Amino acid sequence: MVLVVPRGEEDHYEPVIIPGPDGTRIVGYRPEHSQLVDFLKKGRRILPCALCGRALPAGLLVTAHIKRRADCSDTERVNPHVVMPACALGCDSLYERGFIVVNDAGRIVRGPRGMEAPDLAPTLDAVIGRTVLNFSDQNAKFFAAHRRRHANLASVPTSQTVRRALS
Repeated sequence: MVLVVPRGEEDHYEPVIIPGPDGTRIVGYRPEHSQLVDFLKKGRRILPCALCGRALPAGLLVTAHIKRRADCSDTERVNPHVVMPACALGCDSLYERGFIVVNDAGRIVRGPRGMEAPDLAPTLDAVIGRTVLNFSDQNAKFFAAHRRRHANLASVPTSQTVRRALS
């Protein structure tokens, strides 16, 4: 049996065998994911993106890890405060890739990568200065970890940054 999972997360996936018309596949899933989704959605069909604040259908929001999941301890992985709803319309990608980060006061600021693409300025400006919804003492340390990660990536030459961000 071969199970392909992201590097560094081998111990955190459960294998699932899925029979299908084209053959059987073995996939990994994150056992805690459904509990984290339930914590965020609380049965709502419409909820706000934590970053831009737009009220959107749940299908347009992802359960985004505030601190990169691969960097979380087992205890942090199941902590419901390590995730936030982020829209698939751009906020999730901007946050995940470090174009925006969240400061100690819970405000969105331009991340180290936010200077790389001038054409992104209007998109970034739309969220910069906003207070993250549900920012709290319980999740502040996860936002700080995200900020540190991207500050460290910013000091690496671009070709290495891309490889590290994708790993």
